[in-house]
Amino acid sequence: AKLSTGDRGLAAFSRAVAPLVEAAGLSGRATFWLAGASESLDLPTLVRLGEWVSHGDVDGLFSSEVVGRIVERVRPQVRSAGLIDSHDSCWDFFVARARENLHLALCLSPEGETGLRSLSRSVPALVSGCAVHWFRPWPREGLVEVAHTLLRDTPLRSVGASETDSDDEDEVGESPMSRSGCSSETLVDASDDETVEEKVEHKTDTATLRDSLAHHFARVHASADALARATHSGAGCNAATCRRPMCRGGVRAYVTAGAYLDMLSTFRTLLDTRDAVCTASLRSLRSGLAAYRRMCCALDEQCELERAGEAAAAHKRAEADELLSLLGRDSLLAEKLRVANSEESERLAELEEEAAVITQDLQAALMAARPALDAADAALKTLDRAALAKLRATSAPAAEIGQVMSAVLCLTSRRGTRAQSIDTSWAEARVALADPDRLLRLLADLDKDRLPAERVEWARRLCAATDSAAELTPERLLPLSHGAAALCEWVLAVCAYHDAHVEAEPRRLDLEAARASLEEVARRNRVTCDRLDVLDRRKTALQERLATATAEKASFEEACATRAAQVRRAQRLVASLYVEGGRWTATRRKLKRERRQLAAGAAAAAAFAAYAGPLCATSRADLLSGAWPLDIFPRAATTEVVSILSGPARQIAWRSEGLIDSRSLENAAIAERSPRYPLLVDPHLQATAWLAARHRSCLVRVAQDGVGAVHRIRAALEARSPLLIEGVDTEPSVELMPLLYRHHTPRRGGRLVLRLGGADFALSDAAAVGPVFLRTQQSDPHFAPGVQSHLALIDFAVDEHGLEAQFLESLLAAQAAPLASRRAHLESELLHREEEHRQLEGRLLESLASADGALLDDELVARAEAVPAAKATLEAAAGAAKDAEAEVAAIHDVNRTAARRVAITFSLMAEMHRVCPYYLFALDAFRSVVDSSVAAWQRQSYPSESREGEDSKGGVPDGAKVESNSQGEDSTRSVEDSAPGASTVADAAEEGARAEDVSAREECDDAGKQRARGDKLGGASGASCTMGHRRGRSLCECVGWATYAFAAAALPEQQRLAFAAHLALRLASAAGGLTREALEDFVLGPRALATEPQPEALAWLPEAAWLAVQRLAQSMATLRDLPRRVCEETDAWRDWFETEEAEMAALPHGICNLEALLIVRAMRLDRLAPATRAWVEEVLGQRYAAPLPDDLEAQLAHASPAAPLLLLLSPGADPLPAVAACATRASFRQNELGGEIGGQLGIGEGGMGASGGTSLHVVSLLQPDAEAAAERALNATHAAGNWLYLQHADRGSVRWLQSLERQLATIQAQTSEGSQFRLIISVEVEHRSKGCALPEALVRRSVKIAVEPPGSLRGAMLRAWRTVDDELWGAAEALHEPLAPGLGLASSGPSATDAKAAFFGLCHVHSIALARRRYCALGASHAADLAASLGVAARALSWTQVPAAVWWSDLRRNAGAAAFGSHFGNVWDKRLHVALLEAYVHEALPDGQQVSRRLEFLELPSRDAYTRHIEASPSDDIPSDLGLLPRAQSALEESRADELLRFGAAVMSTSRVGLGPFGRSGRRSCSGTAAAETVEAVRLVLDKVRDALPHATTVRPKALQRRLRTDLSPLEADLSPLEVVLMQECDRMEALVTEVHASLARLDESMRGGAPVDEGADTLVGALQRGLVPASWTELAWPSAGPQPLGRWLLGLYARRAHLEEWAAQGVPPTVTWLGGLFRPQAFVFALLAETSRRTGTPLESLSAVAEVTGYDSAEQVGAPPEHGVYVHGAALEGANWDASAGKLAEAPSGGRCATRLPVMHIRALEAVTTADTIAAAPYGVYASPVYATGPASGAERRGEELPLTAWLPSEAPPSLWVVSGAAVRLDGECDWQRRATQQPGKSDEELGFLLTSH
Repeated sequence: AKLSTGDRGLAAFSRAVAPLVEAAGLSGRATFWLAGASESLDLPTLVRLGEWVSHGDVDGLFSSEVVGRIVERVRPQVRSAGLIDSHDSCWDFFVARARENLHLALCLSPEGETGLRSLSRSVPALVSGCAVHWFRPWPREGLVEVAHTLLRDTPLRSVGASETDSDDEDEVGESPMSRSGCSSETLVDASDDETVEEKVEHKTDTATLRDSLAHHFARVHASADALARATHSGAGCNAATCRRPMCRGGVRAYVTAGAYLDMLSTFRTLLDTRDAVCTASLRSLRSGLAAYRRMCCALDEQCELERAGEAAAAHKRAEADELLSLLGRDSLLAEKLRVANSEESERLAELEEEAAVITQDLQAALMAARPALDAADAALKTLDRAALAKLRATSAPAAEIGQVMSAVLCLTSRRGTRAQSIDTSWAEARVALADPDRLLRLLADLDKDRLPAERVEWARRLCAATDSAAELTPERLLPLSHGAAALCEWVLAVCAYHDAHVEAEPRRLDLEAARASLEEVARRNRVTCDRLDVLDRRKTALQERLATATAEKASFEEACATRAAQVRRAQRLVASLYVEGGRWTATRRKLKRERRQLAAGAAAAAAFAAYAGPLCATSRADLLSGAWPLDIFPRAATTEVVSILSGPARQIAWRSEGLIDSRSLENAAIAERSPRYPLLVDPHLQATAWLAARHRSCLVRVAQDGVGAVHRIRAALEARSPLLIEGVDTEPSVELMPLLYRHHTPRRGGRLVLRLGGADFALSDAAAVGPVFLRTQQSDPHFAPGVQSHLALIDFAVDEHGLEAQFLESLLAAQAAPLASRRAHLESELLHREEEHRQLEGRLLESLASADGALLDDELVARAEAVPAAKATLEAAAGAAKDAEAEVAAIHDVNRTAARRVAITFSLMAEMHRVCPYYLFALDAFRSVVDSSVAAWQRQSYPSESREGEDSKGGVPDGAKVESNSQGEDSTRSVEDSAPGASTVADAAEEGARAEDVSAREECDDAGKQRARGDKLGGASGASCTMGHRRGRSLCECVGWATYAFAAAALPEQQRLAFAAHLALRLASAAGGLTREALEDFVLGPRALATEPQPEALAWLPEAAWLAVQRLAQSMATLRDLPRRVCEETDAWRDWFETEEAEMAALPHGICNLEALLIVRAMRLDRLAPATRAWVEEVLGQRYAAPLPDDLEAQLAHASPAAPLLLLLSPGADPLPAVAACATRASFRQNELGGEIGGQLGIGEGGMGASGGTSLHVVSLLQPDAEAAAERALNATHAAGNWLYLQHADRGSVRWLQSLERQLATIQAQTSEGSQFRLIISVEVEHRSKGCALPEALVRRSVKIAVEPPGSLRGAMLRAWRTVDDELWGAAEALHEPLAPGLGLASSGPSATDAKAAFFGLCHVHSIALARRRYCALGASHAADLAASLGVAARALSWTQVPAAVWWSDLRRNAGAAAFGSHFGNVWDKRLHVALLEAYVHEALPDGQQVSRRLEFLELPSRDAYTRHIEASPSDDIPSDLGLLPRAQSALEESRADELLRFGAAVMSTSRVGLGPFGRSGRRSCSGTAAAETVEAVRLVLDKVRDALPHATTVRPKALQRRLRTDLSPLEADLSPLEVVLMQECDRMEALVTEVHASLARLDESMRGGAPVDEGADTLVGALQRGLVPASWTELAWPSAGPQPLGRWLLGLYARRAHLEEWAAQGVPPTVTWLGGLFRPQAFVFALLAETSRRTGTPLESLSAVAEVTGYDSAEQVGAPPEHGVYVHGAALEGANWDASAGKLAEAPSGGRCATRLPVMHIRALEAVTTADTIAAAPYGVYASPVYATGPASGAERRGEELPLTAWLPSEAPPSLWVVSGAAVRLDGECDWQRRATQQPGKSDEELGFLLTSH
């Protein structure tokens, strides 16, 4: 039984488990209950499983009714067992029996959220009640056995055996062929040409082959598992082991048994399919050639039959000629009769024509009488019985009625009666009317054609008019009688018809005469025809005989012609097959060879499809060429493997769908071939775009955690649509596990049931669904082994090689679109021609095999002739495709430099997320930048061709514009200032392209310049300068600058130089001018291995620099003799080394360019940043080293409704004004396009907006209910097409931010083209080590720009002065002017000048606080601080009754303490800003005081005048302008160098040294000499370190150890706080030494092969190789400022151990404590305060510690501890100098790092609650200094961890001087390490020498 998936909760658990428990307890049937990691094992389910395991009774498993039923059913069994049948007893019996028969098996991974480790912590009862069995990975023997089992039924007979089977025995032999002109000897089969040696070589036993395959698959699995384990430990493929400069090492993968089984399954499928195709082709060739042989043999028989047929045909021709003569004679007689008959026929026709004319006339006359007849019939139809009866009833009718009835009686009387004798009286009429029916019938049946004329005439007279009466008409009679009117109408119609009939009588007589003549002529014609019939019958008999003879003749002639045609066709066929015979023979040989290698190809392809998905390109190639090839088969290339998996047609289709590079094609082949569902790692959405292009609208995309995801997935499965499940970042959801893990339940009828979302889903079979893909957009995801065992992990992240190929195609499409289309068409046509030729050839072979040799038809010959024609067409298409490919290759050669440049740029961008998690870039956005820059370059390079399409093409970022000047960093504007005057993107791109084109032409005109430029990047000189290469160079510069500007826009100014430098270094490395080792040494520092001792003449050179020089000589071939040069020319090198600006001085021997930069890195690290800037300017151009304009509007041009603009805010940046200005301009542009002008941008309800245009809505996620407000604003702005600005997005919840990312995806699908909706997001990036708060997909899809405050004092002052608005300025102008001196009156209150000076001073203080951030991170500098200060100043203008001195003092106090101070949590920073206010905001400022270098306050008339005054000040800052020491500039340069190296270390992979099978020590395919040397060197250092280490023994004082028993805590043992600190320090020292010894022992065992290489061992090797301290040691060690040399750290370890031993020996309190030598000096200070609190009874929270300088210069001078407090030493003073003779502070020297040693200090407790109280309690003439645990790691960071201690230092100068200069005390952790180390007993001089040399 298996626990169902997809359901959770108690109800689901009961449904799944209750039937199993009931069946096991009632029936006693043994049941095995399996639950794996993929089941619904949530915490409630695990708890209930624990209950079942522990006591077998799960609460709530059965309802009360079910429990009662169970008890009743087991009651008889309880009784039979002799037990009491109570309810509880029966239930216990049931539970015991169920536990006995129901067995639970949990299949879990050791780790993971649902693994054994988590399970043991969450439900310990479950683990303790189970027996744990570890199922290890399959051993090699097991793998081989599994392969043998699965390959047992695989047919391998035709794979390795020679082609001598029965199907090849019937080969083509010799045969005589008459009239053929050729022989079949040319068509001998390939097997006949093989030698016996070849057959023996290819002969392989099937069993041996199967055994070799089984061992091969086991070796493949083992090698893949070893590579995966090496990748897990960091020793896998990375930048150092790959051939490419930047190679993605692949995602973390686990090799499971599922992959091994998939490999075997894929192998069998590929082998069966390919073997069937190959065998069918061989049999088709064999049968076709055999049929051809039979055809040739039958050719002679056809020739003999042809001659016999020709003789018989001649006899039949003579017989037919005789019959033809008889037939001619009879035909002549019949012709005469036919002439006579023709004449009679003509006469007959004339008579017939005449009769027809008469008949026509007669018919016309009769037709004229037809209306009268119709009128009579119509009149009768109007009569009815009623009308006639009414008429009869009239006794005395009118005369008219009587006349009508008389006419009727006259017309209807019997024939032969005269009209005069007819009784027409009314009585007779009444008699006639007595029977209406009879009368009606009589009227209707009246023969009108034979009516006597006299009756008609009589009737007409009765109706005619008389003198006394008018003519009778129906109208006239109608009023009298309806029947009489109808009868009148009938009478008149009959009379009219009679008249017309009388007129047609002559024509009838003529017709009768014509018919009589016609009958006579017809009689004569019949006689003639009878005679002709007799002749015709005789003629017919002759014709039949002639036809028979003719048919026989034709039959013989046709037979002869057929035989002749067959012979000719046979000759044509033989001639055609003669041409194809040689190729068919070669094809058979090739097919036989391929069939022998089918197993090798299928094995390589199956292994590739099973294991290569998560690997990088280099690892794939290495495995295919190194570890995977079979011993009995040749090596397989990657392209061959892809061809085996897919095929040429599929690959061409994939290229058209966007997969250009080879690795993408490999991934597509793996995805379509894998039996498991593919899990695509797609950070750049390349796989998503491919699936969308492949499946088009049929693809269903579902986010696995989206709303209704399960229902949408079910619908897609039912429709068998392609399904893409997105957002699978860690593991699939529980609802999808049955689908993805293929948990199908069989049901009746052979159907399968799949449970999704709590409902069953029926499948016809396991494959009855469409293709299913899973996708994660994370760059480095980690999926558990259980997930990877069911899914095929495929890394679709594009590498540098793939990027280069893709961008080459993009450039080709942009520059030569017709050529690209033609090449694609030719590729498709070539493939079509190949398929057509293959089909024609197959049909021909089938026809040959099925055709009869004697019955060859034209279709067979046509097919035979069509094959060579198709072959010719195929060759022509191949030639055309080859020519097109040559043209493409020529264009690629020109564009390759640009494509490589772009690929390297994006590869560097792809690694930048290690620097900051927000540095994630989308490949689509990057492509759009490249396309825009190429379009701009084309418009500049080909203006005539691109002028027509200029309006339709886009531009590039503002980065394409050259802006280099002498203004320094103030030549650029901040985001707040640059947006209003920003130029368009297209103009900037075109200007940049124009400038680069001009520069490229100038370089090409000067071959020396071009050769120098090529040498800078390490490439070829390029003396020949063709137009194509000039344009390629221009394109490279334009595209390179555009992509650099796009990436650099997201970086702060300090990191842009690092980005440009590493871009140039990688370009040089790719061009071959910089080795990989030199690049690593530049970034990570030199390796501390195999060094020569430093000569005494080089004592001026630091040993670290000498070590770097030696390593540089080993890495760079051009600097091999650098150590010798330095030793021989010591004076010249020393002069250069001691130069202040060493990067500007010329090196000896004229070393320049890259070599000079590497030397500066090795010897003058403090000048690395200026040297790098100069080198970047020389190599890439001045604009790459110049500050980049922060054009917010240019980046907004790249944003879209689905791609938000992400603002990366540095401290002090406020982008809201710039965003609002961009929204205003967008509103203006939109309204201008619409014909209207929008209004001013203002703040209203719901945000900011312009009337009638785009509005800006601002929502801060710090406000209450921010997420709901942001949701509403997002929907509203999207619907209205407005802008939404989300501030502080990093403060939002993770769930809401993920929903925001999904909403943007929905917006992308719903937004119409041209929508103005934009989303702007801002995040703080000051603390970059905390990770990315936004979802990775959201960050990647967004367009990023770094927003920084102005970097210089002038820029900060300009921004601050703009904060003084019209209202403030007007308030200042409204104040009174100061009274003239000499009047004897004292002025009261501030004047206008005082107000302006106050504003100016506050802006200057704010600017100083902002500019000091480059030197040290102290305080806050947001615009809100300045606004609050100016608000205080504005309120202070109303203090009109306050004296000037008091007014200024109150202004400083309120503006500083209330406004600035409220934003600081550190009291020292608050004090700094108070000091700045005192220095720059005071009553002397209005008198024109010089507030800064060449910047003074002047009385100017307007605010704009002050702006111009500030702009005229110098732009280059010096530390003195900010109140800092001159050495701050050196610290700044060191921080820049540190940022440069830290940036490089982050973008590069981890340390390069490794011990794995494919470790970082070198490529596995190499000889391994370098790796062996590295391992030996590391082993040497390892042995020396182990020998020099102190023993891992405890240093605890024995007296304290005896007091602190194991069963007592320090409090129970009554230890003092200082004794507790001593014990803690000893314990930490012991733990540290133990860890050092243990890690070195593990490393030694790993290097000897006794243990696997884990990540810790690999990191330890890298640290030892470079002479640094491993991270695992520093985590347990004392505080340090940064990475330390190994020797110095070891000496510090000795010194600290010696100090602890001295302390333990002296007891507590010690005489003098080395405070910097403690692990936790803060604990020591707190322990001192605690002891004081115990002694005095003062609350601990009311005490603070102060340190005062004593008169002891060294610790040796101290004889005894003080009465209260402790003596400490090891403190240093920074930012000031210590005058030992005067015992006071003094000014620091102008240059160099100032770290003055302080004398022994006395630390005591003081009653002060806070640090501010301690500062206030300092006596007059004493400077209260902060104390830090460590020194500064760099000049751009804080000094280190602050101690709860304040140092009181005497000083004659005011304390504000030292506050502004940053004077502080730090603990020196290295003050006496050398003295204490040399005093170590038991250490030899060699060991101490090793330590000192390493230091």
